[in-house]
Order: sequence, then C-alpha cells, then structure tokens
Amino acid sequence: MRLVSGSRIRTALALFALASALLAASPLQAASGRVMVLESIHVAPDEVLEQTTCIGCSIHVEGVVNDSALLLLGRLHNEGEIKGNAVVLGGSVMSSGPIGGSALVVGGTLHLEDDMGGNAVTVMGDLEVGGSDVRIGGDAWTVLGQQNGLTPGSVAGSVTRLGTPSIGRMLISGVVGGLLLLALLALATVLALSLLGYMLLGVQRLTVMADACTRTPAACFLVGLGTCFGLAVIGLMMSMLLPVSLPMVLLFPVVSVIGYCGLAFAIGRNLLPSTRPVLATMSGGLLVAVVQLVPIVGWLVLVVLWNVALGAVIMSGFGISSDWLSAKASGQFAR
Repeated sequence: MRLVSGSRIRTALALFALASALLAASPLQAASGRVMVLESIHVAPDEVLEQTTCIGCSIHVEGVVNDSALLLLGRLHNEGEIKGNAVVLGGSVMSSGPIGGSALVVGGTLHLEDDMGGNAVTVMGDLEVGGSDVRIGGDAWTVLGQQNGLTPGSVAGSVTRLGTPSIGRMLISGVVGGLLLLALLALATVLALSLLGYMLLGVQRLTVMADACTRTPAACFLVGLGTCFGLAVIGLMMSMLLPVSLPMVLLFPVVSVIGYCGLAFAIGRNLLPSTRPVLATMSGGLLVAVVQLVPIVGWLVLVVLWNVALGAVIMSGFGISSDWLSAKASGQFAR
C-alpha cells in the first residue's frame, strides 16, 4: 500500500483549514490563559496561567493555575496547584496537588491525594480520597457513584451520597449506547448518500464541484452562506403561500446533498489518489462524517462545510464548470 504524501494530506484537509481559520479568528489563547480544542494543555512546573480550558483533550498541570480549569471530554491531571475550581464534564480528575476551590466531575472519577478548599461533587462517578491526611474544605456530594477513603475528619462540611453506582453505570451505558447507535446510523446514511450522489451525478460533475471546493473554498463558503440567508428571507416572505414555498423547502436539502457529494469527492481523491472515484467519494464522506461527530468542534465544522458544499453547487452550476457563476456574472455585466 502506497503511503500518502504530506502534500496530498494537506491538500485533502484544505477545506478543514477554513473551519480552523474561523475558529482561530477568536482569541483562543490569551497571555494569561489557554484554550485548546483537540490538543492537550501542559502547564510546565515554572509556568503560571490564569485559567485553562480544553475540549476533547487533556490538561496536565505541573505549574500553577490561578483561576479555574475547565475540561470537556478528557482527563485532568493536577500535580501542581489549581487555586480556583476544577470542572470536568465527561472525564476524570487525578489530583496530587492542592485545589483551592471546588471540583465538579460528571461521568468520571474524582481522585484526591491533596487538600481541596471547596466542595467535591461527582455525578455518575466516584469520589476517592487517597490518604487519611487529605482534607476537603467544603461538602462532599456523590450522585450515582461511590465514596472511597473518606474519614470522619476529612470533610469539613456534610457528606452526601444519592443513588447507587449501578444506576449510574446503567445510565452511562444507555447514553453511550444510544450515542454509538446514532453515530452508526449517521455514518451509514452518509455512505448511502455519497453512493447515491455518485450514481446520479457521475464522475465529471463531481470533479467539477470538487475543483470548485478546493480552488476557492472561501468563495464557496461565502456564496453558500449568502444562499442560506437568501433562502431564509424568501421562505419567510412566502410562508403564507405554502404551495409555492414547499418546492423551495424540498429543493434545499437536495442541493445540499449534491454539494456534500462533491465535497466528499474532493477530500477523498486527495487522500486516496489512486483509488476509484466511487470509493474516493465514500471515503471522503466518511471522513467528514467522523469529524462532524466530535462535539462542538465537529458541529462548527459541519456548518462551515455545509456552506462550502452549497456554494460549490451554485458556483459550478451543478457541476457544469468550476467557474460557471463567475462566467455568468461577467457575461451579465458585460452586457
């Protein structure tokens, strides 16, 4: 199997770069704090940050965090000091350093080997205290989980445990199973739509739309965004005329699926240049679908790529020519 070169991978992910650029337009990293998406944060031993926020990754603190540490879908490992709160949603906390504020962990374990100044709260997860000299300055709450290692003098406030761990595990397994089922259905739908689009459009039209996506992704995004706003305004104006507006409502998803197939082919043919067009289309669609399953970031990518795909259809005239719209506009202005 031939390895894919770095240049081809960069070309295949050019469309994702547009989404990254939009994310980078906001201040993701300030001088006193750090926010990362799908990339772990490491606070070095001699480093001091005001706050840390991580989505879909992990935080490793060896230095000092003056304020809070917020983590979504990942793991927080504290070997330094967090002076504020620690909040982890969909992950666990391992703390061998002090936490000045409170800690909230949902769907994971909170393990403490050093003091905590505030409350220790776990939901559908366990609270573990690793030593008899560890002190919790507030209350200790556990919902649908276990409490291990707590002694009468280790908690300054009240100790409360609601529900049983078995119920929590059942809820977690049910939620995870449901999400996995939805993910499989979404992937199957994407593969079916990619195959259907390939069969209906053909290689030539897919190639034209793919060229439009890769050559001018920013222009496609703007055209797609403008088309969405235009259709929304027209739809509102014609909402009282249901028989007239209904075809427009039905046409929008069809056009979007056509553009989605062109976008999938653009990505797939660069990742797998030697494969057949139908496999390239399905592979590209599968890759886009997997990225869109990532919480928050995937949804932002979905919005960006949806508009790029829609714009590619408009700019290429449904696969007639990659510069069809500009040619039509030039000819109109020439008159």
